[in-house]
Amino acid sequence: TSRLVGPSEPTVEAGVQVGEDQDPHTVVFIVMDTVRAENTNLCGYARPNTPTLNGLRESGAAVSCNAHTPSFWTLPSHASYFTGLPVVEHGAFKWGDRLSEDASTLAEDMSARGYRTVMLAGNPLFKKITGLQQGFDFAYVQSRHTGGRPLVNAVRKLLDDVPTDEKLFLFVNIFDAHDPYPAIPEGVDWVEPQGPLALFSTPPNWLRPMQNYTDYTRGEMPEGESEELLKGVRNGYDYGIYKADQILGSVLQALNDAPRAQRSSRLLVTSDHGEFLGEHERLRHNCCVFEAVTRVPLLFKDSSLKEQPDLSGNLSALWAYHLVKDGRLPDEAGIPTALGVSGGGDHPRVQVAMWSSDTDKVVFDERPHRFDLATDPSEQTPLRLGQHPLRSELSAMTVTARRTLSRSPAADPEMDELLQELGYVDPDRE
Repeated sequence: TSRLVGPSEPTVEAGVQVGEDQDPHTVVFIVMDTVRAENTNLCGYARPNTPTLNGLRESGAAVSCNAHTPSFWTLPSHASYFTGLPVVEHGAFKWGDRLSEDASTLAEDMSARGYRTVMLAGNPLFKKITGLQQGFDFAYVQSRHTGGRPLVNAVRKLLDDVPTDEKLFLFVNIFDAHDPYPAIPEGVDWVEPQGPLALFSTPPNWLRPMQNYTDYTRGEMPEGESEELLKGVRNGYDYGIYKADQILGSVLQALNDAPRAQRSSRLLVTSDHGEFLGEHERLRHNCCVFEAVTRVPLLFKDSSLKEQPDLSGNLSALWAYHLVKDGRLPDEAGIPTALGVSGGGDHPRVQVAMWSSDTDKVVFDERPHRFDLATDPSEQTPLRLGQHPLRSELSAMTVTARRTLSRSPAADPEMDELLQELGYVDPDRE
């Protein structure tokens, strides 16, 4: 069969290898929002929080635990996933930006190839104003962070409504690993119970950060209290990943239960960014290109291929665009790059990272430097860049980003209001 979690064997219809001259019947692109590789059992983490991801690997999916996201927050990373462009080229990277209507999107391309295109998003940021819905025939976006169960129901309803003989492109954003973290009940044998944990207040007072969050990030929290806070944050985050993995499993089960599961299928699962859990005295993910927020898992499985692509080595999560669209990595991949802008007002801060290998990382963050991730995986000791082979590329991208930023329009007031409402930015930020 070609079941999404079944054996990775080619599907043959009427004696023709599916994929040689036609697209898979069902293409599914799933982003597990805010899931960093380091905290997944799939990638060696001790806690057993990703049984569904582990099952995909065991069923033959190609896996990377070293994929680098295009940026450190939702909008620019998804804009790259949907356009195939690095952040510096599509330009939707600062607070208040939206994806341009002039952009050519993955959903538009899939629609032109005869697919019904559907977006089901647990992250409220996917509202139409962001531009991320461009090209989708239908979009369902949860208005609040209420867990992923409504997404599973939406998938089952979709599969009832779309005829089995119609090609389907389905994008799903699973938001359960994002804070506020759910309560951990009694009986989970790998993490102790605790109540819900919100780093930002929940609606209608979402705009105001919790006092313990601001005390910690400003360095004003006593050491004993900060240790207790970080323990709760890590537990809540790890359990949030587990809940996201459960929702992923339910989505895949719904697809496998549908009649279309007997046809060819293509599946890609990744994340848009990670999360700070106290590294560099930070929480959440509203800045910076450190590994905690740029390194994510990526899994790919195409039942129409004799062999899955090789995802070992240095990988850009941006290449998800090509894997979803064409079932293969780009011919001219280039090097993985992450770019973001943090802060607001008159002095936004451009940050750029490039990886020449799994362990060699060059960065511009107020000044150029590099990290040797083999000896310094927590990025505590920046090294002189010197005459690094990527020095000129790093400089060129930084200059381009600053130029684009200086020419870009002012933040869209509606977008800025949405970001404040969802807790992405503090209205009192400088």
